[in-house]
Amino acid sequence: MLSTETELFKVLTPTKINCKLLFHGVTNDPIFLYNKDIHHKTNLKIMLPQVQRISERILKVDNFENVAHVCCDWEEFVFEVAEWGVDHICGVEFDDLTDEAIKELDTFIASFGCSPSDPHPCSKYANPIFA
Repeated sequence: MLSTETELFKVLTPTKINCKLLFHGVTNDPIFLYNKDIHHKTNLKIMLPQVQRISERILKVDNFENVAHVCCDWEEFVFEVAEWGVDHICGVEFDDLTDEAIKELDTFIASFGCSPSDPHPCSKYANPIFA
């Protein structure tokens, strides 16, 4: 059994964490610090399992990530990758996603920089310049 928080902190921390938080009085909870360290390494918020699997695959596959940079929402991303014959990612069928999952994926795709209010010039949301 671990006798002190310091020993627990050493066990739970596989890498060095910025310990300024610990000494400046923000928190001394080792589990909080460990989770904060893991969050910064993954840069993903807590998501539904299907959404997390899709998000991680988009980040791993360069072609998917490139498409995500020009899309404003999940619907537009699905439309673009459908041109390649893609109708699922990581075993998750696009048609099986719930409204909540689609909302989270909209937020994830918008995190690449484009949104319906600030679309990429090639987006379906962009104002046509030759109209």
